[in-house]
Amino acid sequence: MKCINSIITVLLLISFIPATAQERKQQPDSLLTLSAKEMIEIVKKYHPVAKQADIFIDKAKADVTIARGMFDPVLANETAEKTFDGTNYYYYNRPELSIPTWFGVEVTAGLEYLSGNRTDPEETKGKTSYVGISVPLAKNLLMDKRRAALQTAKIFGEASAIEKRNILNNLLLDAMKTYWTWVQQYQVYKTISDAVVVNEKECNWLIQLTALVTGQLLIQLKRLYNCKILNCKKARPGLIFKIQRLIFLHFSGQQTLSHITSPQA
Repeated sequence: MKCINSIITVLLLISFIPATAQERKQQPDSLLTLSAKEMIEIVKKYHPVAKQADIFIDKAKADVTIARGMFDPVLANETAEKTFDGTNYYYYNRPELSIPTWFGVEVTAGLEYLSGNRTDPEETKGKTSYVGISVPLAKNLLMDKRRAALQTAKIFGEASAIEKRNILNNLLLDAMKTYWTWVQQYQVYKTISDAVVVNEKECNWLIQLTALVTGQLLIQLKRLYNCKILNCKKARPGLIFKIQRLIFLHFSGQQTLSHITSPQA
C-alpha cells in the first residue's frame, strides 16, 4: 500500500512539471503568436474606433484650413456689356485684387475700363486704376468674423487631439485587459494540457516497467488521468471565449485574431 501511495505521489508531482525544452522545440513553425506590443499596434492601426478618432483630427485640420482660406487673396472680375441694333451702348470691365490681413486691414487694387456710345456722362471713359485700404475704426477692430472663425477652428483642433487621446487610451486599456485575460486563460489551458500528456506518458511507463501494479493502482491512475482530461476540457471553452473577445480587432486584409493560437512567450 505504501508503494502504491508513493507512486501516486510521484505522479502528482510530475503532473505539474511543464513540458521540456525539447518538447517545446517540436512545436510547428506555423504556430502564430501575438505579443502585447503587436496587439497595441494592431489596435491603433486597424480598430474602427481608432480610425474614427483619426477622422476627428482630420476634420479639425480641415476646418482650420477652411478658416485660413478666408485670409487668402481674392481676384475678381466684373464685366458688363450692351449692344443693340449694331450700336455699342457700353462695355465695362473691372478686374480687382483684394488682400485681407490678420489685423483687419484689407488692401484692394484694381483696373477699370469703360467704352461705348451711350455711357453715363458721370463715368470716365478709358482705363483707370485705383488702390484702396479698408480699416475698421471701431467695429471689428480687435476681432472680426475671419479671425474668430480661425481661432475657433484652432481651439476645436486642440480639443479633438485631446479627445482622440482619451478615446485611444480607453480603447487600449480595454484591449490590454482582454489580452492579458487571454494570456492567463491560455496558460491555464496549456498547463493542464501538458499535465495530461505527462501523466499519460508516466502511466504507460509505470505499467510497462513495474510488476507491482495492482487493480487498485490502475483505478487510481485512471481517475487521475480522467480528472486531468476533464479539467482540460473545462479550460478550453474559457480559452476559446477569450480568443473570441479578441476578434473585435482586425488585421489588414481579411485576417483576424482567430488565426492566433497563443500569446508570445
